[in-house]
Parts: sequence; C-alpha cells; structure tokens
Amino acid sequence: MKKLSCLLTLSLCLTLTAACGSASSDQPAPTGDPGQSPTVAVSAPPAGEVTPYTGATFGLSRSAMAEAMSNTFSSSDLPNAFENDPDISELPDAENGDLVAYSYSICPGASCILYEAKDSGELTQVFLTGDSSQLSESDAKVFGSYLAVVTGGFSSSEEIASLDESLDIANAAFTDGTMNFFNGESASFSYIVTGGLAMLTVLPPL
Repeated sequence: MKKLSCLLTLSLCLTLTAACGSASSDQPAPTGDPGQSPTVAVSAPPAGEVTPYTGATFGLSRSAMAEAMSNTFSSSDLPNAFENDPDISELPDAENGDLVAYSYSICPGASCILYEAKDSGELTQVFLTGDSSQLSESDAKVFGSYLAVVTGGFSSSEEIASLDESLDIANAAFTDGTMNFFNGESASFSYIVTGGLAMLTVLPPL
C-alpha cells in the first residue's frame, strides 16, 4: 500500500510539474550554448554561504518545515524561497487522505513543494524540481544548493556519504534517464531526470 501511495504521489508531482512547465514556457530560455544543459552544483555550499540544516523529520508540521528552511536561507546570500507566499493547491485523495501542496518558487525554472496532510497539517513529502531549459547557470547552482540543504537535512551524519553516493546528483546533474534511490533512517529519497527536468522526492522511510 505504501509503494502504491508513493507512486500515486509521484504521479501527482509529475502532473503539477508539467502544468508549471507549460505555464512558464513563454519565458525566454537562458542564453548560452543551446547544446549544453546547466551543471547542477550540489556539493556542500561554500563555507558561510548557508548554515547547514539538520534534523528534518516527517513528524514536523509543514509550516514548521517551511519556517526552518526560511531561517536557513535568510542567513545566506541565496534567494529565500520560503519568505514569499506559496501557491497552494488541494489534492483530494479519498484512499490515502487529502493533501495540500505548497509550492515555493526558488528561481525561474525551479521550485520546492511541501505537501501536508490536510487534516493534521503534518509534512508528508518534499519535492524539488528544476527545468534545465529554464535555469541559467547561476540559477542551476542555486537549485543545487537547495538540493544539498534538503538531502542533508533529512539524513544523519553517518549516512550522508552513502546518500550522496547513491543519489549521485553531482555527477548525474540533468542527465536524462537518471533514476537513483536511497532509503535512510529518517526519509527515502529519489532523484529522477526526464526530459531535462530534475526531480528530488523526499518521503518517509520505506
């Protein structure tokens, strides 16, 4: 049942992402070599650029998670996606419980969506997406920093090396067909790239 729930949630994410991509298709593409995709810089951000965020858990409420992430990025030189009002969508699900999606824009072409259970407000999923056709090189690095903060936040110091090796985001970047997974103590992770769209999904551990 949990695997089915995860697949249904991923399907919802793909649907939302496709809709967002369609809405942003009128934006001009980044300048540069059209044959190259931006490189995602997902190694640990430079010292002092962003305070490491740890201790994320699915016992938190969605609002507490958003506040913690806002505090993390407000002390850095990176754009703080969580200081602005998110786009909110309700996702009815009679079988698994209704969800509410809060979509925060990181930069043009990238966003972070926090999902909460409608009845409890508890965080159920974190979803980051970046569209290589919309990201400039500098924005791709911002997206990479968000990926690093989120993956680091939901993993312990003992498992971070295994997580980085399994997801292999730094090397995979926007390589089409990438499907990497890791199941940790506090969360399960997937990093998938399809059609130039990179997606990080963080769910409760399997």
